[in-house]
Amino acid sequence: MPLIKVTEEWASALPPGEDVRGLRVLDRNGDPVGVVEDLFYDPDARQVREVEVRAGGVLGLGHRHFVVPRSWFRREGDVLRTDRTRDEIYRSPIPDSAEPALAPLIPPVHPHPWQREEEPPPEEDSSR
Repeated sequence: MPLIKVTEEWASALPPGEDVRGLRVLDRNGDPVGVVEDLFYDPDARQVREVEVRAGGVLGLGHRHFVVPRSWFRREGDVLRTDRTRDEIYRSPIPDSAEPALAPLIPPVHPHPWQREEEPPPEEDSSR
């Protein structure tokens, strides 16, 4: 069964302490990496397998997302710590097991307003 992106509905079914969305992520040097954006739950194993980390960006623009194994992290209070470097997390591939769950994360491509084709003007009614 594919991994399921945790929603509020699923969050109530997680074991205590496993809903780590919103926690800061620190690398092995204690430097900030990002924030946990989403979780991917394996209903067969009944555990969170992967976390989506949002990193970088300013004022909500330019951030990147990385999906990494939950096993890379340990919770310490209100943060998740890892023994990995920031670069290792930034280079992490998207695991095959998460690809079906990630489909909703791929934003649709919309052209900028100045790139849109102009619509032809409406035809006038010549029956008058």
